[in-house]
Amino acid sequence: MLRKLSVVLSLVVVFSAAIPGRARSQDPPAVIRVQVRETPEEAVLRIRVPADVAPDSVDIVVNGRQVVVFARDREGRPLRSRIIRLRAPVVEEGAEADY
Repeated sequence: MLRKLSVVLSLVVVFSAAIPGRARSQDPPAVIRVQVRETPEEAVLRIRVPADVAPDSVDIVVNGRQVVVFARDREGRPLRSRIIRLRAPVVEEGAEADY
């Protein structure tokens, strides 16, 4: 008998502070960094976005076992994370996010 595995997704979104004294033109291209911690029941994603990202622009897209984070900075430029592949598909019921 096959047992279908699934996990609940928990998100922690962290907005990074700007580096004092660093000119905006010297900043590297913004990327969204994601750290993943998985257990058999849960996948916890710690998402780090640049400080100039509008909080309401952060969008987490889940498709089965794949997760991608999209956002826009305050000037409207699009940002994204790498594709995250989890061990098991995500169950939306019970998912939670902390900012």
